[in-house]
Amino acid sequence: MAPKTIRRGLLAGLTAAATAVTVVPAASAAQSPPRSQRADQVVTLAARGPEAESKARIRCRVRISDPERTRHHHRRLVKVTGRVWCNHRVDRLRVRVTLYKDRRVYESGWKSDHDRRGIALTVARKCHGREHYKGRVHAHVTFPRRFHPRHRSITVWSDTVYIHRCHRHHH
Repeated sequence: MAPKTIRRGLLAGLTAAATAVTVVPAASAAQSPPRSQRADQVVTLAARGPEAESKARIRCRVRISDPERTRHHHRRLVKVTGRVWCNHRVDRLRVRVTLYKDRRVYESGWKSDHDRRGIALTVARKCHGREHYKGRVHAHVTFPRRFHPRHRSITVWSDTVYIHRCHRHHH
């Protein structure tokens, strides 16, 4: 099955100039805004299993955060996080996250895990003011045997965010 694509926002003039990415440890997630304030894009993937099983339907939510400013070791960064979370364990989860900064593309490698319910990956790059940023997550789920479909893939895009300046004013 070909990957389904969901796009929100518009970013013109993207070119594939891939460069090394900075992966920010999960400890920096404490700086994220509360979940109720996030404007993440979320899509659900589902598969049906044998009716006799208690987990006859597995749903996985694929989420991409909108790009946001953050700090890591006194560096001003822009980060985007892709997540997959399922209501039951699945055989395999794979994600790849991309951050677009005007005409530059920063892509992570694939991160995968087996027999898990969730997986997350963050990509961050140095912040430059007066630029547009956009995030994308590719997700691939391998459901347990006897589930249909066995494999589901999707691409989810964040909104385009314009960051005027990289530091916040404190009044």
